[in-house]
Formats: sequence, C-alpha cells, structure tokens
Amino acid sequence: MRRASLIIVLTFCLCACSTEQKQETFDATPATESKSRLDASTLKHFDSIGLTAMQAGDLEIHCIDVGQGDSTLIKCPNGTNILIDCGSLADTHPLAVRNYVRDHLDGLRLDVLVITHPDADHYNMIPYVLKGVAIGQLVMIGDADEHNAKAFTTNSWQKKNRGFADWLETIELEKVAVIDQDDLDDADDPSDDLFDSGDVEIYIVAAEEDDPSNLSAKNTRSIVLMVVYEEFACLLTGDATFPTEDAIVDRYEDDWLDVDVLKLGHHGSRRTSTSTNWLNVTKPEVCVVSASYHNSHGHPAHDVRMKVEQHTVQSEPHRMRWYRGQDNPYNLNTYREATYCTARNETIVISTNGQSYSLTYSD
Repeated sequence: MRRASLIIVLTFCLCACSTEQKQETFDATPATESKSRLDASTLKHFDSIGLTAMQAGDLEIHCIDVGQGDSTLIKCPNGTNILIDCGSLADTHPLAVRNYVRDHLDGLRLDVLVITHPDADHYNMIPYVLKGVAIGQLVMIGDADEHNAKAFTTNSWQKKNRGFADWLETIELEKVAVIDQDDLDDADDPSDDLFDSGDVEIYIVAAEEDDPSNLSAKNTRSIVLMVVYEEFACLLTGDATFPTEDAIVDRYEDDWLDVDVLKLGHHGSRRTSTSTNWLNVTKPEVCVVSASYHNSHGHPAHDVRMKVEQHTVQSEPHRMRWYRGQDNPYNLNTYREATYCTARNETIVISTNGQSYSLTYSD
C-alpha cells in the first residue's frame, strides 16, 4: 500500500505575504485504521514558509484557483511541466491565472498540455494564459470541433469572432495525441512516451468511457490521470462521473488505486461524481476540490463531504465552503478534515519528495 507521512503547511497567500505559519505532521496509517491528530505540543511555528520551502527534487502539483473551472500544473523533478486544463465560467481573475502559470514555467515552455474533455470551464482560458508559451505536446480526447466554446480573450472582437477550436488548429498535428480507451495504461506501464516525467510515473487510467446511465456523457469521457512518485500517489479526475469511476475500479487492482491525494471529480458534485465505492477503493487521506465561491451548481456538495470524511485524516482547523443543494452554501471556518477547496483556500500546492508530502494554501 502506498502511503506517506503528511506535512501540511498553511500560508496566507502564494506571494510573499507575511503571516503566521503552521506546520502539522501526520503518521500515515491504512485507511481502515484510526488517523488521530498529533498532540498540539508537536506543532512548530515559522516566520515564513511558502513555495520557496520546496526542494529541488520535489514533485509539485499546483491546483490553481480559476474560479468555477479547473486547472492543475504538474512540475516534475526532472523539469517537465504539465498543465491539465485551464478554464473558468465565473469568479476568476484571468490575469492572475496567466501570471501564475507563466511564473511557474521554465523559459515559457510547457512540455505537455492535457485537455481532459470538451467542457468550456476546462479549456476556454488556454489561448489567453498560454499566449507566447511553446507547447511540446497536446493530449486530448475527441475532435477540435467539439471544443466550440468561445476562447477567453481581453479583445472583445476576438471574443465574439474566434472560438477555441480556432486556437486548436494552430497546434501542429504531430504534437497532438488524441486519446481513447485503446491508449489506457497498465498499472506497470506509465505513459512515458507522452509525459517524459523522469522518476514520476503518470498513467492515463480513463478516457472516452461510455455513459450507459446517460448521466453526463461529456464528463464521463474525461481523461483521468494517476500521478505516482515513489510512495506518493495522486488521482486527478477532471469531471469524471460514477461510470468513469466504476470503469477505473473494474480495470485496476484496488491496492494500486489506494492514493494519498484525490482531486474530487466534477468540482465535488453530488449528482455525478465521487461514489461511496470509489472512495472505499481509493481511500484518500487528503481531498482537493476546484470550485468558485459563488457558483450556482452546489459545488462542493455536503453529501460528498460526509462521504470523504470516512477516509480523510484530521487536520488543523481551516476554512471550507459546502453546499446543501444548489443555493444553500455554508462556511466552516474551523473545518478539521483534510479536504481543501479553491473557493476558500485559493491555489493549493502539493509538494512531495516521494516519502512525505505537504500542502500550501491560503486560509
């Protein structure tokens, strides 16, 4: 079973703000055992801990605050940079997103761009954010014509007259890998030919899954990635739905799917994603949600909260925002389970040396 001890680092923001910092350490235990918080006497305080505290050999997973949308930047120890999605429908600051991504790319080069599925909140900011950035490889599903939402731009004429499909046509064909079920990885065979991620193993565990329940066909097709670095494992799910989760569970051994961090599917939706069986198999210690503060979809849902709490470890109190239904949000300012959401915690950065991992976020 892959497990690592957990170190959580809280910071007021990802820039050079000065605020009290906390560090909390957990011993990893199997998901079926009790995970008790350490005595408060073990806590240490620091004047400043932020992204500069991450070591050169660490894997970094940046769950970027894009409002109601999704975007994740993976920075591998060997220098490979992978961006998974970059879109939003509301509550975003596009210039801040653009600056954040570009500030974390080496030489304005992105090795791999992954578009998990053709929903605008996963791709419509890409032309704006990546303007002038060299892209080595594009991994996607479906046809360019499916990505027909308007691309975000600060130019009103372009916004009215140019769709995202137009931008896709600017990518050289030899750089585009269109993924389907024939391209899924075995548990012992990561997608090294696509990601060239060194000691980090990245697996495509779902893509173009069928939706027999007619729940949400486009979301069910999402690309789902497993990221493994020595003893650390993380699942990045896009908008994966119950049928996607079921397909992954049927395809792989339960022990292999036991992860440290799970990014919840479809922004924490109760209607489409994060089944009890999925959680019982993946057993996440930490969950991350990408959603906006003022969304009208009920993301993340209280029902999902109740399910993930059966697996997440306890943490120091932090802010969370959950929804009962679509229009009944409530804030928890002293939430003690290790689930974090961009709606309250802004950009969330996971850093790991393969044996332990830390979370950096705003509170």
